[in-house]
Amino acid sequence: MDYKTLSNGVKIPSIGYGTYKTPAGEVCVDGVRKAVETGYRLIDTAAFYGNEESVKDGVIDSKVCRNDIFITTKLWNDDHGYDNALRAFEKSMKNLGLDYLDLYLIHWPIPLAHRDDWQKTVKETWKAFERLYDEKAIRSIGVSNFQERHLEYLLDNCNVAPMVDQIEIHVGYPETSVVDYCKAKNIAVEAWAPIAKGKAFEIPVVKEVAARHGKTPAQVLIRWCMEKGVIPLPKSVTPSRIEENFDVFDFTLSARDVITDTFTLSLKSISTISLPDAPLPTTSTLLSEIFVFDFSRRIISTPSAVSTEFSFLNSSTSPYLIIFTDFSSRIRRASSSKSNAYARAPHGMRFVSSFMTLTFG
Repeated sequence: MDYKTLSNGVKIPSIGYGTYKTPAGEVCVDGVRKAVETGYRLIDTAAFYGNEESVKDGVIDSKVCRNDIFITTKLWNDDHGYDNALRAFEKSMKNLGLDYLDLYLIHWPIPLAHRDDWQKTVKETWKAFERLYDEKAIRSIGVSNFQERHLEYLLDNCNVAPMVDQIEIHVGYPETSVVDYCKAKNIAVEAWAPIAKGKAFEIPVVKEVAARHGKTPAQVLIRWCMEKGVIPLPKSVTPSRIEENFDVFDFTLSARDVITDTFTLSLKSISTISLPDAPLPTTSTLLSEIFVFDFSRRIISTPSAVSTEFSFLNSSTSPYLIIFTDFSSRIRRASSSKSNAYARAPHGMRFVSSFMTLTFG
């Protein structure tokens, strides 16, 4: 296992096992146990996932020493604020059965209840994190889903800088600007969804690179993250895939393995469309795949902040830009269950989607 060193000197494994959407109980316990037995030493969970106790049981069942496991959990949106954060931390610690935590993250920067004063709330929440860090209840503290403006504010209003930012990163959504910003500020970056939910497996260039190295597309995508200096957090509950996702230390990508440019160009033809000039969708399927940023949850949790939140995506040079003009009125007229949350998006919103497919009838 390779390790990275955080800004405070704490060692963090270079790959982790994610547990988002892994149901509590036997499935999660077995998955975590298998991951640890395979060699994973970083286990990522969150209060929101509802599986912290199962993560604890999986680690215990693995028989690996607690001190050899790096455990991360996250503070959910409902628990922002100084006192709330302290209470939520104690609850997570009880669930996890720990006397110290390796990494604690603020899950999202702008909860619904604090969308109009998120700066004040983040500042108060971070003070609770700093207290827990100073008391050595947590070895390292950080954030999740923070963009540059969130990080800038936090760095200007903290005593202890965040050591980690966990964001969505994969070959179709490299988040280069945020990654570069974090590197400049000595903030380690973790990647959720590093294999892009498997949506990139059939992209020709990914398959070609995988074949050239005798690896699977998933392994190439995970390795791509690692070679960007990012810590990938692949997730699976299938034993063979857990092993496969970890088997990425015996090869490196070469200069021939140019994935990103070719990958994004291959998506351009299916992802650039202007809705006003397109026919209205049928009621069966408007959005067959909704992926970027787990966007429906973002709209639900931060409806008034979405325009600002995604303003950094307004790049006309993006090879996979979709322009949703008069977005909300059109989406509202479709009955696809997957589009319901999108009906709340603001008019004229533009956002990048590597894996959004528009199906018109």
